Amino acid sequence: MSKSSISQFQLDPVDANDPLLASAAGAWERVAYLQKVYSLVLLGIAVFAFTLFGVDRNLLGLRDLAIGLHGLGTILLIVLMLGSAFAVRILAHKPGIGLIGYLAYAVFLGLLISPLVMYGSANGTVLPAAITTLGVFLGLTTYVFVTKKDFSWLGGILFTVLFGMIAVGICAMLFGFELGLLWNLLGALLFSGYILYDTSNVLHHNRTDKPLPAAIELFVDVVLLFWYILALFNSD
Repeated sequence: MSKSSISQFQLDPVDANDPLLASAAGAWERVAYLQKVYSLVLLGIAVFAFTLFGVDRNLLGLRDLAIGLHGLGTILLIVLMLGSAFAVRILAHKPGIGLIGYLAYAVFLGLLISPLVMYGSANGTVLPAAITTLGVFLGLTTYVFVTKKDFSWLGGILFTVLFGMIAVGICAMLFGFELGLLWNLLGALLFSGYILYDTSNVLHHNRTDKPLPAAIELFVDVVLLFWYILALFNSD
């Protein structure tokens, strides 16, 4: 599945001399900004996890929503996936409605991934996949924070790989061929790369007055990394 391709483009021009850039912010301002970003990431993950739990226990009709979503057909599902990815990225720059859009997107991703999670739950692979995802995320995040390296140079490489995976994934959905172990491994490596890229952007290139867009990028990185790691654990 794909990360929002629009996330690779800045909706606002970036000025290296902008005092609101994280790299130019004062120590306390940067700490406050990072607290907001990672609090929003945790909020999105909590909503995502609750959605998965709700589908599994059939709470609030979430299982019916998941079944209905996956019953729309391949074409509509692709349109919804790509459309929601673009929409949430745009709404993130609008106060109030951006947070609502983010939480709705977290629910949508939970509904989307729920069949794989339910299959993994039956096989006992969900917890190991979640622990592995957490370990990778914390390890890469710590590396960026400690070294303070700028991984913005990865953007073009990651986007090229992402675009290729989107194209192959759409073909697989349309023509019904299976994507194997190497595909899932590539996806896990791709979104590990995106964690490096987006975390370094949080430290160096994002604006401290806009924590939500940064949180959305990291949230999507974590969810899709979990998706591919779980798929690897479920591989025969």
